[in-house]
This record gives sequence, C-alpha cells and structure tokens, in this order.
Amino acid sequence: MPIVLTATLALTVAAAMRTDVRTGAAISPEGEFASAQVTEVWDRFDGTFSFQPPHSELLSEVESLVAEHSMPGWDGADAPPISFATFANAREFVSALPESVPLPELAVDPDDGAISFEWHGGYRKVFSVSIGESGRLACAGLDGTDQWYGAWTFDSEIPALVTESVRRVSV
Repeated sequence: MPIVLTATLALTVAAAMRTDVRTGAAISPEGEFASAQVTEVWDRFDGTFSFQPPHSELLSEVESLVAEHSMPGWDGADAPPISFATFANAREFVSALPESVPLPELAVDPDDGAISFEWHGGYRKVFSVSIGESGRLACAGLDGTDQWYGAWTFDSEIPALVTESVRRVSV
C-alpha cells in the first residue's frame, strides 16, 4: 500500500503543479525548473505504453495449445502430451522473437510432443521451427525451389538464420 499511496500523492501534486504551470504561476528559476519537470512527466503520460510483453497473443496461443494437448493420446492414438520442458522452451522462444517478426501458425508433433512454429508466405514459401524438451531448434524452409534445413541449440537467443528465414518467406 505505501507505494500506491506514494504514487497517488505524487500524481496529485503533479496535477496541481501542472495546473499552476498552465496558469503561469511558476516565476522563480526553481519554479520554472519544477514546471518543466512536471510538463515532461505529463507529456510521457500522454504516450501509449503496454505492460504486455511482445507477442503476448502468441504466448496465449502456446498456452492454449499446451492445454489442448496435455493428455496422452490427444490425437486419438499414442501421441505424447506436451511436456512442461517443451512448454517452457516454447515460451522462451516466443519471448526471444523480435517484435518485427510476424506471428506464425502453431502445431504439435504427434510423434514427440514438440511445438512447431510455421510461417507461410505464399505459394511454395514456408519456414518451420520445431522446439521440444531438449531446446533444440529443428528448422526447415522452402522458398520456391530453394530448400534449407538445420538444427541449433536454443539458448535464449534466436539464431540469425532463423529470423532471416522468417523474413525470407514472409516477404
């Protein structure tokens, strides 16, 4: 509660000072400095900001996917459930994606419970990244007649080839 009270009190004082700033009540150099500071704070409140992480929509989709595929045999056969380690790796992967990367489609591999992220860019343009329990990124891409694939260990940073591949097929 003390933090909320302090913040509320500070905003109330700032609002009162802002009113004084607009009426020209600040005359001394100290008063002008204070009014400039209050104006700067209020100008920042006019801007838009979000408390949600980048790609929060995609994080929600991953959580829904995990909930839907959390039981053994979710495919009507012998598919394993998505493990907590896979879920944690997928969340970390999404959190590491640059904001400029378009949102992928999601899928679950019924053989190992890995989560796949797929970007489609039109006819014969697709890039897929699959991440499972080990944190290994298995990637494959197709751009017209060009094909490429590879695997990397994911360690909190997305390899440059992955983001370049996404951009390549998304154009």
